[in-house]
Amino acid sequence: MKKFIPFMMALLLIAATMMGCGMMGNVKPTPSPSIKPSANPTVNPTASPLATKSPVGTDGGGTGALGEIPNFMEGTVVDAEDVPEIVKAIEAKYAGASIQSITHETYLENQVYHIVLNGAADGTTQVYVQPDGTIIPYENGTQTDGGSSTETAKP
Repeated sequence: MKKFIPFMMALLLIAATMMGCGMMGNVKPTPSPSIKPSANPTVNPTASPLATKSPVGTDGGGTGALGEIPNFMEGTVVDAEDVPEIVKAIEAKYAGASIQSITHETYLENQVYHIVLNGAADGTTQVYVQPDGTIIPYENGTQTDGGSSTETAKP
């Protein structure tokens, strides 16, 4: 009987350990992921920083609703000598102002020039200009009155 008690104690200890670890038959396997890779992944063409066309407002030929800027790449700094028609539109509207910088921007999903000015009589410091010379007021990155405040400068 002296050998029987340690044997029973060892057996009970093993059984208790198995129950505490969940090894008594109630084990459920971890489910495997059910996400399968698509054979035809969707590509978002507007996510590319190298996009050269307006993503919305195209007429099938890639020209945005407001026009297309040649060699457009958002954020590209443009030399004023390369866009004389835009410079003329700015000079006509803001006489005496100097252009500090011109960059390509996307505004309301259309290609525009973002112009930073210095010395405009009315205090204007930034405007957007469409490829056709239409000037769009800039106020914290938005149009000032819902889109009706655009003017076309005649060069």
